[in-house]
Amino acid sequence: MADQRRMRRVGNSWVVPVSLAVRRHLKVTHARDLYWHLAGPREAVLTPHPQRVGGKPAGVGLAKDLEAARAEIARLREKLAARPLRVFNEGASMGASAVLRQTVPIEGALGAINERLDRMEEALARMPWARRARRQRAPAPTSPGGVEVVDAPVLVLPDGVVAVDIPDPD
Repeated sequence: MADQRRMRRVGNSWVVPVSLAVRRHLKVTHARDLYWHLAGPREAVLTPHPQRVGGKPAGVGLAKDLEAARAEIARLREKLAARPLRVFNEGASMGASAVLRQTVPIEGALGAINERLDRMEEALARMPWARRARRQRAPAPTSPGGVEVVDAPVLVLPDGVVAVDIPDPD
């Protein structure tokens, strides 16, 4: 039976209310002392006695598990020692051959790549633009002041003319 209660802080202490059903089960009144015993990880037991009565110590279950694990390790070590070395060698050989069956034959793939690279180099050598010598560009004209100013006549449109259409030369 689980009886949920919420702890509350009262001054410097934490108070846990005890239900009527638990008080009747422990046969305690308001003037009686109660004792908390730490039972296991994240677990506590409330009793009316200073020593815990009955039950098993906390480490008994863990000790049984540890002993069973040690017995299993000893059994597996004996089994390992009894197996001949040739069995391990056969297993390693079978694993290596399985890996070789699943790998890609690299010699064929490299040969195909080399052939394709040779064909590309031959095609590049036959292209005419690859043999042309590059011409050097003429240097850009420079002026001493950076910008050259030229005198030009100012064109003024006659009155009433907004724009002038110039026909295309034939």
